[in-house]
Amino acid sequence: MLLGCLAAYLLAGLFDRGLWKADEPYSFGMVWNFLTTPDWLTPRVGTTPFMEKPPLMYWTGALAARLSAPWLSAPDGARLAVLGWMLVTLAALAWLTQRLLPGRRREAVLALLGMLGVVQHSHLLIADVPQLAGATLGLAGLAAHLHDNRHPWRQGLLFGSGLGIAFMSKGLLVPGVLGLTGLLCALCWPRRLVEPEGRRWLLAASLAALPWLLVWPALLWHRAPELFHTWLWINNIGRFFGLEVRNSDTDGLASSLADLLALSFPTGLILLGATLWQLYRRGGSPLKRLGRHPGLATVVLYAIVCLAVLLKSAVFRSLYLLPLFPALALLAARLQPPPVLAALGRTLGLAFWTPIIALLALGGFGLALGWPLPWPALVRDHLPLTERLPVGLLAWILAALALLGWGLALGLHRRLAPSSLWFVGLTVSWSLANSLWLPWVDLGNSYARPFTALQRVLPRTDCVASYGLGESERSMLHVYSGYPPQELTALRQVPCQVLVVQDEWHEAVAVPPGWQLLWQGARPGNLKERFRAFMVSPRVP
Repeated sequence: MLLGCLAAYLLAGLFDRGLWKADEPYSFGMVWNFLTTPDWLTPRVGTTPFMEKPPLMYWTGALAARLSAPWLSAPDGARLAVLGWMLVTLAALAWLTQRLLPGRRREAVLALLGMLGVVQHSHLLIADVPQLAGATLGLAGLAAHLHDNRHPWRQGLLFGSGLGIAFMSKGLLVPGVLGLTGLLCALCWPRRLVEPEGRRWLLAASLAALPWLLVWPALLWHRAPELFHTWLWINNIGRFFGLEVRNSDTDGLASSLADLLALSFPTGLILLGATLWQLYRRGGSPLKRLGRHPGLATVVLYAIVCLAVLLKSAVFRSLYLLPLFPALALLAARLQPPPVLAALGRTLGLAFWTPIIALLALGGFGLALGWPLPWPALVRDHLPLTERLPVGLLAWILAALALLGWGLALGLHRRLAPSSLWFVGLTVSWSLANSLWLPWVDLGNSYARPFTALQRVLPRTDCVASYGLGESERSMLHVYSGYPPQELTALRQVPCQVLVVQDEWHEAVAVPPGWQLLWQGARPGNLKERFRAFMVSPRVP
């Protein structure tokens, strides 16, 4: 049952849907550029270089899309890379857990996948997914070496490869965390560096990391030094320290900690409660007791450094927490609750997921069959419920299998660990949301309908100009129209015969005279933003 749930967890939400805002559309825009142009060095959104992140995610997405082109659409094929990076993450976590906590690798994997913040982000075409894989590989190589240095070459290659993958995914953040953790480990256990095994580990790590750290930055610097400066200084160092106004975006420490508790739930809350209980019952710092177990202590140091760096950063988004979660999952796997607490955990899991599953099933049936259900405001505001959309036979089969799986879990709940029961409930809920609910969720979160309508009326032209479009919108215009839009900062001079403008219904952008409106539209249910397409009016002789 758990293997079936693992497959459903990883596959549900990857296929047969559009590109969901806010990060997937512009990520696929760069994948699309790599698929349709010979330039694989500079990530671009439309014709504009996008230098916030290195291109590893977009390279692997383009390769996956190209290899799967006969069977899958380009977005679905690109998301195969997401599946591959998640499998790397789980394999690295299981490998490390088996070495530090023999027999507890299943608990670690379930603790990671059971976090509410992992389930959505691990299915999106975003650079944070390979960064998560790199962070887990790097942590595995470092902690395994501190635990048992009998295989320094293998462990060093893991650490260096993980550091390099994280660097080529999102830049300096996770490599900096891994480097600081390694420095603290060297201070705590200095003998590990001077031993022959320590020198071999360091050499292997360096050899594995250097190609990732040097090749793409050197090529970028050689071709476009100004883009290299934008990437390194503005979007890495400057973003962390908030050296520019646009790179300072955080709601404060309290909000960041609230995001951490919400996204790591329930693993983070359980781990916090167990730590406080140990402090109350035993006294003293848990780090002192972990000093006898360098591998586990390394995981704790990594979690502390990662959290401190994230909270110190001038820019904080909830998905930035992903590299922290494997360490929390491994530490939570160390907990073995007594039978009373295990029974309480199963009861709470049943009480949490059973009503959610029932509501998702009832709501999905109501949407598919057109029942007039009393939808809450939260659902009405985010989904186009008035649309009548078809639900395919496969979606009905998947929903039936999901409900059958929950029924099986209810019958076997006394034999399941609390983490297993929680994982089954989460997987069933996720499967229902991505089967019966998927047409409405997809329509409300993707730009497929407005840009498909625009594609039908767009005339053949040499170029398309855009004004006011964000990165995701420009990417979708490129994908659907076939023209990489030239983004304008002003409308005084438009170099193209076709102009696409994004504005708001109540605050229209004034288009200069001489432009004829071709089309206007918006995402279904969105009463704020809209898109308009114009063409140069023919001159009257």
